[in-house]
Amino acid sequence: MSSSPVGGSGELPAALAERLPAGQRDTVRALLAQDPRPAYQEDAARVYGFVYAGQEIRFTVADGVARVVAVEPANDGEADE
Repeated sequence: MSSSPVGGSGELPAALAERLPAGQRDTVRALLAQDPRPAYQEDAARVYGFVYAGQEIRFTVADGVARVVAVEPANDGEADE
């Protein structure tokens, strides 16, 4: 775990929460509360991300709080042709 672990919750701003189905919002907050950053990362300016339910969730961590900064459809790995 990182030296500044997340303090038990994640912030998901209302405008970004609307991009997720209602039933997935609490799960995203719970995932953030688990501090999904790599253990070797301690950069407060870095934007981290993970894919959940077809959405790429981007977040930062500062002062022990994970804050979602973007929710976008995940790239499915297929190149545009």
